[in-house]
This record gives sequence, structure tokens and C-alpha cells, in this order.
Amino acid sequence: MAKVKDPFETAIRILTAREHSSHQLRVKLQNREFTEAEIVQTLTKLVELSYLDDLRFARLLIRNRVIRKLRGFADARQKLYFAKVGNEIMEQALSEAREEIDEREICMEAALKKQHSLRETNRRKRFEKISRHLAGRGFPAQIIRETANEILNTEEV
Repeated sequence: MAKVKDPFETAIRILTAREHSSHQLRVKLQNREFTEAEIVQTLTKLVELSYLDDLRFARLLIRNRVIRKLRGFADARQKLYFAKVGNEIMEQALSEAREEIDEREICMEAALKKQHSLRETNRRKRFEKISRHLAGRGFPAQIIRETANEILNTEEV
């Protein structure tokens, strides 16, 4: 296969695999040693054609992290931060997602999934393990406490 020398074609190939933030795509084009002028021109054209959209990227990333991977909004926020999505776009996407997605339900689903793998019979240790697991997935402390208590109060030990 011949090496692609056109930054626009390269960007299209990258974007066909998955959505990227503007920053992520910029870095990938820089790694392929395109000039800054070529990169700016390519990113501008991609935005104009709606092939590159940081808000769309943020929305998709949040839904993927929260719904598919059973993680909290804090986890999604961190991923968006590392993708260098602007704060305004990040907050808009998170706000929209919070209106549509119940983080408590996602937390409960993640906790129930974890509960099945626990061998521990001591209630306090089960609570701690579930809580640590949920905290590592980016859920807020209050939701974690409520979820862990609800699960442990309803299970038959």
C-alpha cells in the first residue's frame, strides 16, 4: 500500500476508524510529520464539512463511557479533559447527558454486576469492595453509599 501524503486523506482515514477530538486528530497528523499549515487547513476543512465536531465527539464519548462501560460522569469528564475538549463543549455535553441518563441507574447496574463476582460473606467487607469498585469507575460518593446500602440491604446472605 502506498504511503498517503495528503493530510486530508490521512485525516479521513483516521476518522473512519472512530471519532476524534480536534486535538487528537491534530496530534496524529503531527506524528505523520505534516506541516502546521497543512494541519490547520485540513482541520478547518473537516470542520466545515462536519467530519470533525468536538461536541459530537464529546457526546459519543460520554454515552460510550457511561452507558456501555458502566462508568460515572466523572470518568467521562476525565476522558474529555485528556482529549483536550474545551471546557464549554465538555460542560454542554455533560449537561445534556445528565438530562438523559440517570447516573444512579448506571451505578446500580455496575454494582449488581460487581456483586455477582464477590465471594466475601462479611457485609462490611462487601460494602467496602463494592464502594471501591464504584469509586474507581467515577461515581459520586453519595450515589455509591446509597447504591451499596440498597444492594446489601436487599440481598439474601
